[in-house]
Amino acid sequence: MTVQKFRHEIKHFINISDYYVLKSRLSAVTKPDPHTGIDGSYKIRSLYFDNLQDKALREKIDGLDRREKFRIRYYDDDFSYVKLEKKSKIRGLCEKKTAPISKAQCEALKHHRTVGRFHSFHQRGAGGCPGFFDRCSGIQITDMGTQGPDRRANAGK
Repeated sequence: MTVQKFRHEIKHFINISDYYVLKSRLSAVTKPDPHTGIDGSYKIRSLYFDNLQDKALREKIDGLDRREKFRIRYYDDDFSYVKLEKKSKIRGLCEKKTAPISKAQCEALKHHRTVGRFHSFHQRGAGGCPGFFDRCSGIQITDMGTQGPDRRANAGK
């Protein structure tokens, strides 16, 4: 039996002056994330899965207490590490499950626009995201990959 590991995920909007103050203070007690580039950031690209009624988006906007979404994520336009993620939220707590997938699998999902045909995927590594193939038959893929945030990250010293 797998134990679910939920965590708090709290996001805050801050103004630019607070950003520079926090950046300075954090640099005194943390080191830059080893995955960042020279400027201290990295790009995140995501490919989200949703149905024709935008169910996952609506649940987020409506603040549903229990929801989940699936996405493919990669960083810095580098396809050497691509992952399928299932992100669940229950009573304000967040859990992520991931499974590595290949660039070819990512491209197949992106270009075929439906995942119902890819059940063999499950045999090749998507098993780390339970429910993905059960819930995705006929689902539309919303490609958010062309726009993604730059993230600045630090790690403990």
